[in-house]
Amino acid sequence: MQRFTRTLPILVLALLAPVAAAQAQPIGVAAQVATESYRTPAGGVQGGLAREDPVFRQDLIATDPSGAARLSMADDTVITVGPGSQVVLDEFLYNPGANSGDVATRITVGGMRFISGQLPSDSYVIRTPVAVIGLRGTDVTVLVTPGSGATRLIVLVGEAWIQPRNCQAVTYVPAGRMLDILTTACGGQEGAAAPLPGWARGRAFAATSGDVVSHDTVTNDGDDGNPGGATGGGSGGNTPD
Repeated sequence: MQRFTRTLPILVLALLAPVAAAQAQPIGVAAQVATESYRTPAGGVQGGLAREDPVFRQDLIATDPSGAARLSMADDTVITVGPGSQVVLDEFLYNPGANSGDVATRITVGGMRFISGQLPSDSYVIRTPVAVIGLRGTDVTVLVTPGSGATRLIVLVGEAWIQPRNCQAVTYVPAGRMLDILTTACGGQEGAAAPLPGWARGRAFAATSGDVVSHDTVTNDGDDGNPGGATGGGSGGNTPD
């Protein structure tokens, strides 16, 4: 019994080593950063995010109202975190040889543009406080309102589906359309997928194809309101739920 007790910690460490190694591997890099932007590792302390800094699984990427960051991921996914936003890199598994894996990203407040990479389209999932979003070869922008978590999905290229988190009803949103989800319950959807207003079709989203995302990317300049109010938030030291 004593011998078993002595060997048990060694066995536990051996089992946990592959998990720790996977978490220690970078899954991407900060390709562009506008101050102030931050990275908080899982269970760690918030620090500044600079250009060419690596990012890791379960990192929280947060920006001040003047900040923004573009992340280039190992599978060629591009994630642009807008001003006043919080995005968590929940899961990132990528096997380039087999072209397989899973990518799960969570946005809790603010705005994010997500351009899917080399994996099959059904490998990507985005979660918000009230909705789950799946991609189908897609370039999307997701806006999340502070407090309520109300979510707007804007599909720029390809197609995506969205559903309230506590409901099985799925709505498909094609390119050039947007849809709001206001609550986690069935019936939380606001209307059918609507055409994009002028602010989404024009310079607001063109900004994300060049320099780091600007305020225009996640705010409304007049044609239509964001779901439940204006987006915007702040940095945070702890990973949000």
